Amino acid sequence: MLAQQAGDLRPHAFSLGEPAGFHQFRPGCWGIVSAEVWNPSKRPVRILAATTFETDQTTQYGREFWVPAEAKRKVSYPVRVPEKIEEKTRRLKLLSRIYDRTDGKNTLLRRKRDHMWHESSARVFSRDNITAYYSDYAEGEYGVMLTDDQFFDLVDPALDPVLEAIKVTRRYMNIKDWRQIPTLDQNDDLPWPLALDSIDQLVLGGNRLATEPEAREGIRGWVNQGGRLWIMLDKTDLKTVRLLLGDAFPAYLVDEVSLSQYQIVPHQDKVNSDPELREVEVPVRLSRLVTEGVDVSHSVDGWPAAFWLKYGDGEILFTALELRAWSRPRRELIIRPRGIPGQVLDTPPLQQLAERFF
Repeated sequence: MLAQQAGDLRPHAFSLGEPAGFHQFRPGCWGIVSAEVWNPSKRPVRILAATTFETDQTTQYGREFWVPAEAKRKVSYPVRVPEKIEEKTRRLKLLSRIYDRTDGKNTLLRRKRDHMWHESSARVFSRDNITAYYSDYAEGEYGVMLTDDQFFDLVDPALDPVLEAIKVTRRYMNIKDWRQIPTLDQNDDLPWPLALDSIDQLVLGGNRLATEPEAREGIRGWVNQGGRLWIMLDKTDLKTVRLLLGDAFPAYLVDEVSLSQYQIVPHQDKVNSDPELREVEVPVRLSRLVTEGVDVSHSVDGWPAAFWLKYGDGEILFTALELRAWSRPRRELIIRPRGIPGQVLDTPPLQQLAERFF
């Protein structure tokens, strides 16, 4: 950095205006960007980060925050994507600045002497049906946006069965760009509920929410306003679900059983055929629950395997049967032009869940 080379101990940004959160930017919706600032001085500094869009610089979005002495801090803040964007636009350029406001003045901290702005870009998504995945994975593992090419760059995409399930259900529903599954980066400083403004469906497969009260509140509000949430109870503890929904969670655990043979019975069989009796070498787990005031769509041995709860204007799907039981392994590897194929196929019960969830 120029400031450091000159012996200047002023703060400087490692990154500024970079996409954060779920990395989703849709016209007229809120997206999230981040600022990461290093303070090499021996006193705390007050920083203002501001961002605007190159196509519409009439409005700036920003956040003011403190950075401790000789420390680095990363924060995030919302930006509203312009509603009117050319149809062919795939990326928007963002222009950002940081100011030192420690002494009550707005002192511009330039990246270089001849650069007034930090430039970054965000991919624009104009499609509907953006399905996000909220997991326990940390940033650098699966905590990134999985685009078309990046998904197939994974050594083994079946390392996470939840991603595989989302992928095959989106593909069954003929959703455009079904491979693109945004996940949440490792940032506990997100502005909820705006972080969900561009998301249509959210899949919960972990217990990260147990330690994030602001995220729980944001998700509750998002579902209440029409969001659609899928909670996989084989991945998410009931304690976490109760922290999220409180008394609205309409189920009580009796016990958990392992099944080497099972039959998923739809309560409204759209295909008018006998449910398949499946046998597996590795038993699948079923949480046997007593439910109240829900719509049970599938059962196993008379116990709810999938049930739905109306929550405000939104709806929540719960699956009590292990996710692996809803799909089947691919027997033959069919290499697609795009690269590595998925390792699971959907089943009629999973297709029925998809038809209601998406």
